[in-house]
Amino acid sequence: MLNASARYEFAKRILDVAGALIALIFSAPIFIIASLLIKLDGGPVFFRQVRVGRHGRTFRMLKLRTMVPNAHKMELDLRKNIPENEGYGNVRKFHDPRITLAGRALRFTNLDELPQFINILKGDMSIVGPRPVPLEESYFYGDKRDAVLSVRPGLTGYWQIKRRMSTNYEERIRLDCIYVKKMNLKLDAYILLMTPISMLTSDYNSVTKSLPPAPTLVDSGTVTTLAKQSTNAKLDETIKDAAA
Repeated sequence: MLNASARYEFAKRILDVAGALIALIFSAPIFIIASLLIKLDGGPVFFRQVRVGRHGRTFRMLKLRTMVPNAHKMELDLRKNIPENEGYGNVRKFHDPRITLAGRALRFTNLDELPQFINILKGDMSIVGPRPVPLEESYFYGDKRDAVLSVRPGLTGYWQIKRRMSTNYEERIRLDCIYVKKMNLKLDAYILLMTPISMLTSDYNSVTKSLPPAPTLVDSGTVTTLAKQSTNAKLDETIKDAAA
């Protein structure tokens, strides 16, 4: 007989698959329209970024592309020309010139996250869980890293429904750890219920405001060293791909 933890895992996976299928079916018209708008600038529809999943396994997280095709080069130029604003364009008012007109609408409504239901179907992600982060950023979790990576990352989570612009990285980690420690179907249901409310009331918005304060738990040199010391061949290969 399955124990309580195994029953929860089984039920959560069933709900993930069912929820992802329903979401993809009902959002198909939006998906098609958004894809056509994104293709107007000639670039790809999807943006793929390497993230760290359960037990440190990496995967390519999908999003609808919201930036211009040469966004990385533009960011480097902006960081060089306006270093005090970290590549976000105008110093006095947050405005990221890399975001396209369609991309601003997609980000404002969070519809750019729709392709992550594909990641959920594949088993890379769950509907509810800690937000997936890039490999090097995961080391900012310090001694909490293994705990956070013991579960599948989520499309939404405890941090997302609690976040504010004043929330720093340490607080984000604390909220992720609370979820990992207490996770159950009731908590998942609560998070799902609160997600749309949080989207409407949170003062965090990646279109109109910059990201929360950068993490300070581990210095950048330590992060780089830890990432290089990874013995997982898949992670090492991913680092090379991301740097290419």
